[in-house]
Amino acid sequence: MEADDYVDGLDVSSVLVGSLRSINGIDFSEMVIDSIGSNLSDYDQIILDASPKIIGLDSTSSPGVYGMGSKINLVMMSDQPIFVEETDGYPAILALNNGGEAVYKDGSGSNQLLFEYLVGQSEDVVGLDVLAFAENDFIFKNEAGLILSDSLSSLSQGSFEDNTDISIGEPEVPSIIDIVVNQADGTYILGDRLNIDLIFNDAVWVKDGSIDFDALDQSTQDALRPYLSLNTGGVAHYEGGSGTTHCALPMILRLAMYLMISMLFLWQKTGRI
Repeated sequence: MEADDYVDGLDVSSVLVGSLRSINGIDFSEMVIDSIGSNLSDYDQIILDASPKIIGLDSTSSPGVYGMGSKINLVMMSDQPIFVEETDGYPAILALNNGGEAVYKDGSGSNQLLFEYLVGQSEDVVGLDVLAFAENDFIFKNEAGLILSDSLSSLSQGSFEDNTDISIGEPEVPSIIDIVVNQADGTYILGDRLNIDLIFNDAVWVKDGSIDFDALDQSTQDALRPYLSLNTGGVAHYEGGSGTTHCALPMILRLAMYLMISMLFLWQKTGRI
């Protein structure tokens, strides 16, 4: 099939004879035969439909509970590249199961279209999901101009709820349940290194807005890096563990000390660190 194939009933419209001959070696009287007495549709119902279809929904946002004002990225996947014609009218949306809407943002020319959902007031739901796709005043089509089907009834790569673990509500503040040093008890001297782990009761992320800490440039990381303030006046700077329940903060000791630690950490709107 080609990208522009669309017909309710497949038939043969003409036969190009070319070098065909009868069994007796007699040439056909016409090079093109347009009159065909018995055709495909007399016996079979064959439909060709190359219209693009939605095959799945997903998100690039981290799992978790998001509160009012948070932004969540939704991805709508199709079986072929989709070209979006935007207008000044009402934009395309994904209707959500909490009454909210995710608005089309980007992805024209690809098979992954990006939508953005800004969490509003009183939109709490356990298990965010997509109920419907509405093109509204935008046009979604393949390279041949066939319109994208808006059906979400058969998603071979899964629904939004299948592929994500996102809920809307009041984010629960993660709690520190333990602070440990991954070295043996003893006295440590100048230049020794201690690895201090903060253990939370839920996964935490270190971010600047929606950008992961590791994706920031060095100067921004240095300005925003979380740290622990120690009772000796020293500090332990964040090194890794974003997205888990452990955040590792190695420290180069300047003095021998007791590790009585108070935490200074970055807090995100989503309730994630």
